[in-house]
Amino acid sequence: MMKQNLTVVCLFVLVLSTITGCIHVSNEYEHRSRETTPNTRNSILGFSKQVHDEDTLKQSIQQLEAYLRQHRDDSELWDLLASQLILEGAAYKTSKRSKRDCYQRAMSAAVASMKVNSGFADALRKGAEPWEAVEHLDQSNMNAMLFWTTGLLYQFRESMGGLANVVNVKWIDHGRAMINRMEAIDGNWNGGAMWFTKSLLFHAIPESVGGDKKLAQEYLQRAIDVSDDWMLARWGRAKYYSIPSGNLELAKKDLNIVIESPLNLKGEAMCWRRYFQREARAMLESIKSDEN
Repeated sequence: MMKQNLTVVCLFVLVLSTITGCIHVSNEYEHRSRETTPNTRNSILGFSKQVHDEDTLKQSIQQLEAYLRQHRDDSELWDLLASQLILEGAAYKTSKRSKRDCYQRAMSAAVASMKVNSGFADALRKGAEPWEAVEHLDQSNMNAMLFWTTGLLYQFRESMGGLANVVNVKWIDHGRAMINRMEAIDGNWNGGAMWFTKSLLFHAIPESVGGDKKLAQEYLQRAIDVSDDWMLARWGRAKYYSIPSGNLELAKKDLNIVIESPLNLKGEAMCWRRYFQREARAMLESIKSDEN
């Protein structure tokens, strides 16, 4: 009896310690904007290119929500909303709960974008989960698949940890389903964004539950090889690989490339390029400080 009671207590502690880190993503987006009269589509897109701090990012998110409440079939703006919610969590939120909220909302926005695809929407209405309906997604859904998986990965890296990562490891398989679909469509799309994300899917979890550091490095190199003017792969290699492993010379090389890259080149959305450069400068300063 004592052994059974001890088992119950242990299970209770396990659940209690991980419940705040559980991943739960709604397939319906919850609008929070108080705006009732949306701006025009062109003005919203124009303003999004001027986002440079937390206040302008919040304004852009509010404008997008107000517009999308009335134009639910605009997949491009759903993608932009998902992207900006991820940026809000990564750049401006500090608590695990607030970060997780941003990333889960981003994933919901990405699903809303995917549902503009009628085959995908029909599959969800019949009870499928997003990762079970990826066969219906095509080239036009690449951004949505990327942002859904990125929101998932940011939760693992920034809003959970330890036991919660293990408990939620099945979500990594869901992310891989998205990424595998992207690879089948166009593996080198957008400067290796898919390869970089696939790398993190193998890097983010312990090998005991499906992680693979060697595969992660292989996919990372593929991302670098096709990165061109895109910043993501080099910024990410420095942040998640080179600096943690102590390869500071490679980190400095990548970070300087990011900093010296013009903002207006083909690549990520302008708000993300500003963020990558700001982060790159901060990482370089930290490296220099540690070296002195």
